[in-house]
Amino acid sequence: MDEIAWEELDNICNNSGEKIYNRSLGSTCHQCCQKTIDTKTNCRNPECWGVRGQFCGPCPRNRLW
Repeated sequence: MDEIAWEELDNICNNSGEKIYNRSLGSTCHQCCQKTIDTKTNCRNPECWGVRGQFCGPCPRNRLW
Protein backbone atom coordinates (compact mmCIF):
# COMPACT_ATOMS: atom_id res chain seq x y z
CA MET A 1 0.00 0.00 0.00
CA ASP A 2 1.25 3.49 -0.84
CA GLU A 3 2.16 5.80 2.00
CA ILE A 4 0.41 9.15 2.34
CA ALA A 5 2.80 12.11 2.17
CA TRP A 6 2.55 14.92 4.73
CA GLU A 7 2.31 17.38 1.84
CA GLU A 8 -0.88 15.65 0.67
CA LEU A 9 -2.38 15.80 4.16
CA ASP A 10 -1.46 19.48 4.53
CA ASN A 11 -3.18 20.20 1.20
CA ILE A 12 -6.64 18.94 2.34
CA CYS A 13 -9.17 21.77 2.69
CA ASN A 14 -11.17 21.97 5.89
CA ASN A 15 -13.72 24.43 4.52
CA SER A 16 -14.71 25.91 1.18
CA GLY A 17 -12.85 29.15 1.92
CA GLU A 18 -9.53 27.29 1.75
CA LYS A 19 -10.09 25.93 -1.76
CA ILE A 20 -7.79 27.16 -4.52
CA TYR A 21 -9.66 27.07 -7.83
CA ASN A 22 -7.78 26.27 -11.03
CA ARG A 23 -9.67 25.24 -14.17
CA SER A 24 -6.58 23.98 -16.00
CA LEU A 25 -4.55 22.25 -13.25
CA GLY A 26 -7.28 21.34 -10.76
CA SER A 27 -9.10 18.07 -10.30
CA THR A 28 -12.88 17.94 -10.03
CA CYS A 29 -14.79 17.05 -6.88
CA HIS A 30 -17.57 14.55 -7.60
CA GLN A 31 -20.07 16.38 -5.39
CA CYS A 32 -19.49 20.12 -5.80
CA CYS A 33 -18.00 19.83 -9.35
CA GLN A 34 -15.38 22.47 -8.55
CA LYS A 35 -11.90 22.17 -10.07
CA THR A 36 -9.42 22.86 -7.28
CA ILE A 37 -5.81 21.98 -6.60
CA ASP A 38 -6.43 20.69 -3.05
CA THR A 39 -5.97 17.00 -2.20
CA LYS A 40 -9.02 14.88 -2.99
CA THR A 41 -10.01 11.54 -1.53
CA ASN A 42 -8.08 8.61 -2.94
CA CYS A 43 -9.80 5.24 -2.95
CA ARG A 44 -7.35 2.42 -2.20
CA ASN A 45 -9.73 -0.37 -3.21
CA PRO A 46 -7.98 -2.38 -5.98
CA GLU A 47 -11.29 -2.67 -7.84
CA CYS A 48 -11.89 1.10 -7.87
CA TRP A 49 -12.11 2.70 -11.31
CA GLY A 50 -9.72 5.58 -10.67
CA VAL A 51 -10.78 9.21 -10.36
CA ARG A 52 -14.51 8.47 -10.29
CA GLY A 53 -15.90 9.59 -6.95
CA GLN A 54 -13.11 11.89 -5.73
CA PHE A 55 -14.24 14.39 -3.12
CA CYS A 56 -12.65 17.60 -1.82
CA GLY A 57 -12.20 17.97 1.95
CA PRO A 58 -15.48 19.69 2.93
CA CYS A 59 -17.90 17.72 0.70
CA PRO A 60 -18.05 14.35 2.54
CA ARG A 61 -18.54 16.17 5.83
CA ASN A 62 -21.24 18.44 4.35
CA ARG A 63 -23.00 15.47 2.79
CA LEU A 64 -23.36 13.72 6.16
CA TRP A 65 -25.19 16.67 7.72
